[in-house]
Amino acid sequence: MNILIVGGGLSGILVSAELRKHGIPHQVAHPLTDFSGTGASSGILNPVMGRKYTQVPHWELLWPACEAAYRHLEQLLQVPLLNPAVILKRHSSEDDAVFWQQRVQAVSDYLSDATVPELAMAWQLDTPYSYGVTQHAFQLHSHRLQKAYLALLAAEGNLIENSVPERNQNEDPSGPISFNDTAFTHIIFCEGRNTLNRPEWAFLPLSVNKGQALVVDFEAALPRNGIIKCGKELTLCPYGDRYWWAGASFEWKFDTDGPTDVFREQTLQRIQQYTSIPFRILESLSGFRVSAQDRTAVAGWHPKKKQFGILNALGTKGVLQAPHAAKALVNTLLAGKFIHNPFALERFRSS
Repeated sequence: MNILIVGGGLSGILVSAELRKHGIPHQVAHPLTDFSGTGASSGILNPVMGRKYTQVPHWELLWPACEAAYRHLEQLLQVPLLNPAVILKRHSSEDDAVFWQQRVQAVSDYLSDATVPELAMAWQLDTPYSYGVTQHAFQLHSHRLQKAYLALLAAEGNLIENSVPERNQNEDPSGPISFNDTAFTHIIFCEGRNTLNRPEWAFLPLSVNKGQALVVDFEAALPRNGIIKCGKELTLCPYGDRYWWAGASFEWKFDTDGPTDVFREQTLQRIQQYTSIPFRILESLSGFRVSAQDRTAVAGWHPKKKQFGILNALGTKGVLQAPHAAKALVNTLLAGKFIHNPFALERFRSS
């Protein structure tokens, strides 16, 4: 068995890590010039979701897989990746604050209400309304993970810095796959938005949107375990050992793949609106999110071309869904071992 993974973002990394555990030979093809959703991600693992603040579906199933996978990668790469975090939500109106208090009663394991939390004081946030706090959240430093893991693959000679071309539709769908002068028994597509151009996956109802963020350096020693949400338009969270991530946009229509001056200026103004702490912008980030119609990842094997696998459509919950999805995908490959998989392709009607 020899497997080609297409895409070196979070999906490809986690599939590779699962294959590595089982000693299965594989290579990862990843063009390093791509705008990676992983590299631009905030990496937030939040137990509640959406504007209604409901508990994330399958949280009890997904979180243990996340902790196991990311702690394993920390040991493998010898870099810190996963940190506990407190999410502070700045209420934008009195109605928003009242609704939060109602949700605290329903999701008391994770949500609490606070008038002047320590984080708000540190950030010098000014608001006439109260704040909401989400406990038991985590942050994955996904950009650090990607950089370190791709470096490991390169050092081992298992990183192909190139794109995989579309396959000839006349090729034997059950035959070996040849790429880069190597024959592979299976190919697993983890390439984000590029999957939308693959004819073999056209039956999946996938869509793509662009996200942008800024890397910011604040002139203050701010809490490294705090994530700040100022309305739906601005989130601030740690980025590396010193800097901060500020974003993000959700763009269903866009003229360019890269960062834009418009987003940079809008985000700069938003930060200045919420805090008086001086800062400077170090970098602009851009990446793409792929989502399925039901906003749940897809992980499985092609119904007709059995040597084709996929892990994609992670959307905004990628860091939470990917570990369990990767394990389910690999375990299915190995002797068809069953694992509960809420991401199975069978929920879609294939052509």
